[in-house]
Amino acid sequence: MSTYTRSAISKSINDAADLVIEELNGGERDADLVSAVVNAALTMLDDPDASFRQIVEENYDIEESELRSWWGGWS
Repeated sequence: MSTYTRSAISKSINDAADLVIEELNGGERDADLVSAVVNAALTMLDDPDASFRQIVEENYDIEESELRSWWGGWS
């Protein structure tokens, strides 16, 4: 089994996210969602029991409700 550093995992996840965002060209909302998943993955790498609120607090300068509002109204 291979062992990876947090830095290597972070680089790989971020590079993959950038590739998907670039190739799918889904717009800002999709890019924000992919970035939120990256932030969640890296936060949970350090704390597997992290809550959504904790992920938001550690990665954004906004309230959880504001982040949630970015995806309100999807149909």
